[in-house]
Amino acid sequence: MPEQKQGYMAELDQWTQGAILDPLYEAWRDAEYAPDEALEECQARLATVVFDLKRAIREKVLDSYRNGQKAPQRSPFAKPHEHRASPRKGAR
Repeated sequence: MPEQKQGYMAELDQWTQGAILDPLYEAWRDAEYAPDEALEECQARLATVVFDLKRAIREKVLDSYRNGQKAPQRSPFAKPHEHRASPRKGAR
């Protein structure tokens, strides 16, 4: 079965879950339930994970910005895209 191309928001949700939420939850859980002798190590790991996640978010936003810069410029006088749904009865 061929893979279907996901929409941008679906891809973003998948990336957010895998690259942000799952690692953050795992590191947070480890720090939360760490025995006293491992607490400092787990807190340091959590801080590292947060640092890495911030960097990943910045990279994702920068990629999105660059992709927007590559998009063709639209005239400020261009009409917005019309909704493709069929017109409602009585609508003008």
